[in-house]
Amino acid sequence: MKHLMTSTVALAAVLAASGCATNSAPPPPVNRYELGDAVTTTFDPATNTVTVQQGATSVQMGLNVASANSATYLLGGGAGPLFTSAVLALYTPDTGAGRATAYYTDDNNGALAGAYTTRNTPGQMPTAGSAMFAGSYTGFRVDPAGVGQDWISGDATLNVDFANATIDGVVANRGGLDPYADLILQTTALSPDGSFAGATSGGNRIAVFNTASPGNYGGFVLEQGGSGLVGAVSLDHSSPVTSSTEYGAFYAQ
Repeated sequence: MKHLMTSTVALAAVLAASGCATNSAPPPPVNRYELGDAVTTTFDPATNTVTVQQGATSVQMGLNVASANSATYLLGGGAGPLFTSAVLALYTPDTGAGRATAYYTDDNNGALAGAYTTRNTPGQMPTAGSAMFAGSYTGFRVDPAGVGQDWISGDATLNVDFANATIDGVVANRGGLDPYADLILQTTALSPDGSFAGATSGGNRIAVFNTASPGNYGGFVLEQGGSGLVGAVSLDHSSPVTSSTEYGAFYAQ
């Protein structure tokens, strides 16, 4: 739930360009921020299914577990060489503002992994006050061969300082096969249109000799500075015997 820290909600007069990138992250576009392989997803409310597509290859996945703000979907059938064991980790069906998506697929012919977030309509942000947003995080850790290593969940909390046009946060209570350290979303600029991109730190797998390299995160404040946040995350993990990349997505209100 979003918690307003002040009641001032004066709006910026003009839209500005997308926010500055940190740690080589691409600047977020107006409507989409993506990390990993490029896919698109569509949601059919009549059948409660998600269709994932890359080029001419697609797969339809059915509902697995639903929560208040998100759902997981598993392979329901499809065509083409990819997606034969697809899992969509976090998907927030579009409510008119935007969505967060984390995905992973793996079979003998190829693999895809990544996360992205989309927003339907950019908006002007307040120029005063601050707010806190809290929600959920879900992602995958995938090795260089495209083999899934872990499915990671967590709690996302982000703080937006509208007066100083900054955002930061943390993904805590991270768990999978082993516990993971908190993932820090370092302070970065919030653009007047509500887009942001910055660097992560921490987030390593605790139970092994694992280190996590600085990663990237980015996304959008939804609507006129108020209804929620969506974002995507990527970071690299390494140990003496293995390496992997974590892709995740978060949705917070």
